[in-house]
Amino acid sequence: MIINRLQPQALNKLIRGIPAFSEAAKAGKLSDQTGMVVSSYSSPAYVDRKSSGDDFSSSLYVSINTLIRTDGNGQVQPQSTKEKSKLYFTMVHEMVHQLMNDYTRQGFAVTDVLSVNSFVSLDGGQLTWEEYAIKKEHLLYPEWFVEGTANLVAGQYWSETSYLSRMGFIAKDGTPLDCTAETIYDIYLENAEQLDTDKLSKRDNARYDFGPIAIAWLSDLQAQADGLVSAFSWGSDGSLTSVRESTLLMGFSRLLERLHTGETLDDVIRRLTRARFLDTEDFSHRFICGDENGMDQETASFAAAWMNYLAKLSREQGRIVSGSILEGLSSDCYDFLDENKEETCPFYHISQSGFALSNIKNSDVNCRGKSRFSVYTYRQGASYLCSEGANSVYQQGSGEALRFVIQRTVPEEKLIPGIWRPWKWMASFFPLFNTRLPKSQKVSRLRLTFCRPGWTSFLRVSICLR
Repeated sequence: MIINRLQPQALNKLIRGIPAFSEAAKAGKLSDQTGMVVSSYSSPAYVDRKSSGDDFSSSLYVSINTLIRTDGNGQVQPQSTKEKSKLYFTMVHEMVHQLMNDYTRQGFAVTDVLSVNSFVSLDGGQLTWEEYAIKKEHLLYPEWFVEGTANLVAGQYWSETSYLSRMGFIAKDGTPLDCTAETIYDIYLENAEQLDTDKLSKRDNARYDFGPIAIAWLSDLQAQADGLVSAFSWGSDGSLTSVRESTLLMGFSRLLERLHTGETLDDVIRRLTRARFLDTEDFSHRFICGDENGMDQETASFAAAWMNYLAKLSREQGRIVSGSILEGLSSDCYDFLDENKEETCPFYHISQSGFALSNIKNSDVNCRGKSRFSVYTYRQGASYLCSEGANSVYQQGSGEALRFVIQRTVPEEKLIPGIWRPWKWMASFFPLFNTRLPKSQKVSRLRLTFCRPGWTSFLRVSICLR
């Protein structure tokens, strides 16, 4: 059912429906095959990928235990409407990952560009594994972008019903509720605080719930940047009255094209917001929640209007709508695919042999991932910072977007609040930088975050210069 019907149907819908994918497929810029494995993992489904040298492989893993109900002999049992809707949504969601893994590969997979030997420090030395892990974390797209794109395309609203109910967007009886920018702000601070968070007290579902809202906002900005009329029509009270879904989908497609042809996600965010957000990290932190002065009014108001519009569509339809920009915001996930219809994908051969090797080499992919790499280990000239306890210092960007990223290894047990207070250590960087920088460049913002890019936890301090 999966390999001969649902998976090829999902791929065909995405390739035919999103111009960036259809143009790439016609030009032979997408892989000619993908793998599929039926597993017994607890996760319903996921796309995995691996890279070795110039080779790239990928596969879809589907859990027969959690996504499809079977009897004791492994035979598929009749599924309820809700179970089928979940299955169909999941297939489309995962195939978005599959295509983006391929189309915007550098931001998703560890390609040859990320080999340890491909990066050297300013003093010519080879990177340590710790430094390599940090480099990897800088290249890969953040989870809010990875999951946000898949959920926006496949259906953010229906798929996240249980989480939206817990946060107060949907009443206990299933009735969608309206909210204000202030309500969104409060909910966001309580449940997310930023688009990607490693805080133990926060849910990681922020990337699934709020990521799609961020992508929708950026996609409309991209559509307008390309000369299209905004996808959104607004009432005099600030409410969202209609959405031109084809325009929003086109903006999303063109955003992907920009990433595919060499812009980093940092570049895209800075360009579309006219430098109101400096880069991906700045956007991840200040979307909705703003800064020390309070919420970001524009993005918080948009988030409230977007959620209210989906709530209105749901009340009109008498059911929770999908929220899919591919099938239509008011569509039903149950109608996405047809388990009784056999289909083949003319662009992807689906192999059951696990990982399937792509015919597109890593060296043929122009995508540059999250950050443009003017980021190097800054050993010489930054020893004064490292002597203060930093493991490594990176310079990222240039001109108005210049920032320094300082990493310090932190033992896992010290991440527990109250055991280790880094603020005094962090504050020491103000005078250190301001006494060594030109008068025209002084520290304008200092930000502390934790990240776990691999085997080690890091304390990251981002220092932005005005």
